[in-house]
Amino acid sequence: MNIRFAKPYELDEWRVVAKDVSEIFGSPKMADDPEFIDYAERKITQKEALTAFDETTGKCVGFIGFSRHFNRVTWLGVLESYRNQGIGSKLLKQRSTILILPRK
Repeated sequence: MNIRFAKPYELDEWRVVAKDVSEIFGSPKMADDPEFIDYAERKITQKEALTAFDETTGKCVGFIGFSRHFNRVTWLGVLESYRNQGIGSKLLKQRSTILILPRK
């Protein structure tokens, strides 16, 4: 599993994850919600989003959005078929590391 800053071209894959976790968030149409899409684009542009991807398949399997200013997680999702493998924990840990580094 590799974790790195999310890229603009991964927005559609973020939406796939959002659709997969939409029931957990209580928002079945989240992946198609213009506000969510705007949020995701903004987080990616501001380098406040990380993606986890399976190195063997190249598939994006999880994302985290966070706020540097407020030092909090604003969104976290992992595809159901990849849950319980520590991916969410790895995203949180990487985010914590980033928050103590100077912004580039």
